[in-house]
Amino acid sequence: MTAFFVPEQRGEEAERAYAALSADALASTGHPTTARRIHKLSCRRSGRDCEFEVGQPDPFEGGVVLAIFDLGRHHSYTIHTRSPESECPNPPVALGRHIYSVTEFS
Repeated sequence: MTAFFVPEQRGEEAERAYAALSADALASTGHPTTARRIHKLSCRRSGRDCEFEVGQPDPFEGGVVLAIFDLGRHHSYTIHTRSPESECPNPPVALGRHIYSVTEFS
């Protein structure tokens, strides 16, 4: 099990960054995030099996995965990344319903 973190953020900074990303997910999707803090998620995206893990490269774009949010039972998950050349997060990406496994932070 891995303790909660947001890449390059610690303590209160991590909490603020996570809250801002959660607010961005709500603004982008219209759905609030659940309280689950997700460390990694295995899924099928664009016809390809893949895994997204906080702190690791996005298997599609190469940017760092900052956060993964659960949007609730009847909605999908979103991933939030940051490109290597930018300090600002990219817009959240909705993942489809083909989720194989979810691992939460401890």
